[in-house]
This record gives sequence, C-alpha cells and structure tokens, in this order.
Amino acid sequence: MPLLSDRISKLRESENLEEATQAVLKHLLELKRQYLTAVEEVRSLF
Repeated sequence: MPLLSDRISKLRESENLEEATQAVLKHLLELKRQYLTAVEEVRSLF
C-alpha cells in the first residue's frame, strides 16, 4: 500500500489533471484499509 500511496501522491502533484481525477486520487489516499476494492483498483490504473 505505501507504494500505491506514493504513486497517487505523485499523480496528484501533476497540474494536468481534471477536478474529477483529483477527487478520486484524494479519496484513494484517505482510505483507512490496506487493500483496494475491484472498482478502486481499476480506477487507479488510469
């Protein structure tokens, strides 16, 4: 999970992302569990 968190943080720093994408990444960073649901995992690939 730390690796995914680092990757998401780097993506959030990009200024080329739309607001919806920023919101999804913010939500993923705020998760309190050590795994992603199938939907969250698919979204993290884009």
